[in-house]
Amino acid sequence: MQITVETSSSEIFSVEIQPGKANVYDLMEQIERKLGVPIKDQKLFHGKTRLSDAPRSDLPVKLICSLQPTVVVIVPEFISVTLNDIDSGASRIVKIDKEKRLRDLMTEMLSCRRFSKNEKVTVNFDGKEISPYEDDRSLASLGISSGSKLDLKITKDWQAPQDERELASLGTSSGSNLELKRLDSI
Repeated sequence: MQITVETSSSEIFSVEIQPGKANVYDLMEQIERKLGVPIKDQKLFHGKTRLSDAPRSDLPVKLICSLQPTVVVIVPEFISVTLNDIDSGASRIVKIDKEKRLRDLMTEMLSCRRFSKNEKVTVNFDGKEISPYEDDRSLASLGISSGSKLDLKITKDWQAPQDERELASLGTSSGSNLELKRLDSI
């Protein structure tokens, strides 16, 4: 059976699916092959039902029985960002969804995948120092866009605040999460 796929970027194409054998994941795989958008980044809808929330489910009966079976996939807007590791001199251009957080971008740098509790990771962007583990705003809301250059710095022998007075001096309440975690565990 042919299913029409409409994207948020105004593309329309068809994919071939075998009803009864294919599930939502199979449909998403075909969309990935056509668009180059990874399954994890797809938001797939049939009507108001978000199919991508249950990828191992069968295709909905309403979709299969429809005279014009159509799904809509919301495609993320990717940006390319240059990430420079000041300490190692490594530089990498990363393609990432603009709605992801700075923390997600850090997983792209080997030096950020594993660090100890006495190391603090900060990013300098546009004259501002940002901590990816304390700032949960999206890349877009931080003003980071395609072509942006970010400088990554890892400060060794950094001591996390130990008590209420130290937290207060940082302008942080005791309920804030300042614990540094290894990226591979996040």
